[in-house]
Amino acid sequence: MGALPVRWRIAISEAPVFVAIALAGWWVLGHPATPLPEVADRLAQAIGWLVVPGLCIAAGIVLTASMRFSDDRIIDGQASNVPDRLEILLRYNRNTLEQAILVIIAWPAFALAVPTFAPVLLPIVAAFFGAGRLAFLIGYMIAPWARGVGFGLTFYPTALIYGWLIFGA
Repeated sequence: MGALPVRWRIAISEAPVFVAIALAGWWVLGHPATPLPEVADRLAQAIGWLVVPGLCIAAGIVLTASMRFSDDRIIDGQASNVPDRLEILLRYNRNTLEQAILVIIAWPAFALAVPTFAPVLLPIVAAFFGAGRLAFLIGYMIAPWARGVGFGLTFYPTALIYGWLIFGA
């Protein structure tokens, strides 16, 4: 019997992601916080958690720069004919920036629209974001299909926030 097709490997590897997100959601719904009364306080909390995506982007930039500076063949900044590990870092950087743009919009909007759950949920989704980016990079280094866990930890909580904003607020 051969190896599982890539789609099945991705689906199986993401099952724990859905369980983690469901458990976090169940916990948050059972533990609403006292809403922050001032709009500025709610925005400050959401913006404060944006340091997590910022650190993930910074880590990718530092890793990319250190790899470029350690290899004379790629120090000039070209993007073609680069080693596989550098190509993975460049893809990590691009995807992390895409994910960060989504949360820069979603988290402050969520803090304003759903002040009862935002103080509890935002730290959790920030933790998912950080863990997701790490899992994305490590998974990508192991095998391209293995990045799915990290993608799921990063993207699905953000997608759920957008859903909540669109349909639940």
